[in-house]
Amino acid sequence: MGAAAPVTVGAGGQTEGTGEKTVAAVRSQMAALAERNGHPVGIALAMVDYDVELWEVFIGDVVVALSLSELEREEQDAKNSGVPAPVRGQIISPRGKLLSMTAGEAYRYGLSRGLADSREALFEALGAGGEFTESNPGAADQVITFFTTGVVQVVLILLGLVLIFFEINTPGFGIPGVVGGICFLAVFGSSALLGRVGSLEMILFILGLGLLAVEIFLLPGFGVAGISGLILIG
Repeated sequence: MGAAAPVTVGAGGQTEGTGEKTVAAVRSQMAALAERNGHPVGIALAMVDYDVELWEVFIGDVVVALSLSELEREEQDAKNSGVPAPVRGQIISPRGKLLSMTAGEAYRYGLSRGLADSREALFEALGAGGEFTESNPGAADQVITFFTTGVVQVVLILLGLVLIFFEINTPGFGIPGVVGGICFLAVFGSSALLGRVGSLEMILFILGLGLLAVEIFLLPGFGVAGISGLILIG
């Protein structure tokens, strides 16, 4: 967990750091979130700001992670009050680096409340009871996933449009119409099972088909009706 400094993506896909204004805004937000949720503020700051130096500090029998400014403030307070000063340990994250912590480090420095080696241990630590059942994707889920991929849906829609066009230009109702209808049924049925498609999408698609039919059979050339139909189908 960590290494969360704000970055921008350039035209070539490379990432680079943002300006101080953005970093300052994120730094303030991270500090506020850490304070509100009872997490070490220094750790939150070291994850987003290259200028934060984070130290391991021993205060009595307790080990904590403090930024350099927090550590110097603690040392000054101890000196003024005459109590034992905190003892510096190792540098957790030096200046110029972003902090990234393992699960063990997060637990050691108080960012997490515990470690769980298994799901059962996690449930026990959370006080969750009862029986737990794990659900894995089956054959039907894999079929639906295949039919809802972008490439497959585009192929099905184009194939369905071509077959419906052939069916319209052929007397009666035959194989092209049936296969075209199956293509559209596969597109809308699989998406509906995932909650992606409702009545609005179907209405837009039917209107798009209607506009394409008007463009093909009633209006010469290719104009507003055809373009609008393609947009609605898309």
